Amino acid sequence: MIRKIVRLFSLILLAFFSAYLILVSSISIVIGFTNTHRAGFWMPIVCGGLLLILTSFLVRLIVYIIKQARSKDKYLYV
Repeated sequence: MIRKIVRLFSLILLAFFSAYLILVSSISIVIGFTNTHRAGFWMPIVCGGLLLILTSFLVRLIVYIIKQARSKDKYLYV
């Protein structure tokens, strides 16, 4: 029971963290595109894109944890 609660709490924490990273990366990309008249406008766009790619790996981790939890719960009494 405790393991399920810890797993649920960690999934919720990872989901909030990934949502925060998506928000930060989208704000960075928008700031880069709105300041195209300045030198170095490409830097926030590149950083936001890289952060978005890293967040996709975090989302894959969340999906993997959920799949593993479902497969263990399916064969609980075997």
